[in-house]
Amino acid sequence: MAIKFGIVRCSNVQTLLCVKIDIATPPSGALNLFNLYVALSRSHGRSQICLSHDSDENIFLKTHHNELLMEDNRLEERNSRTCNWWKAFSRSMEKSISR
Repeated sequence: MAIKFGIVRCSNVQTLLCVKIDIATPPSGALNLFNLYVALSRSHGRSQICLSHDSDENIFLKTHHNELLMEDNRLEERNSRTCNWWKAFSRSMEKSISR
């Protein structure tokens, strides 16, 4: 996979003004949806992306591995529990300070 053209730094994310992405199967193996997400998310928008002519369009029809989806769900649940804990902790600290 190759990404070309100018880079603009914005926070800790690199955003490309104009993107040409070669998503042909690389010599080292295969691409996955995460690779595509990272490459495509670097542009300013859909109109700024150009996919190479020899691209394997079937890559967009693939699904995520079930293990990754399960891990994502587990992390979302843990994040939710952590956020709820911090909210409760903050409320209890505010009550103890206001007394």
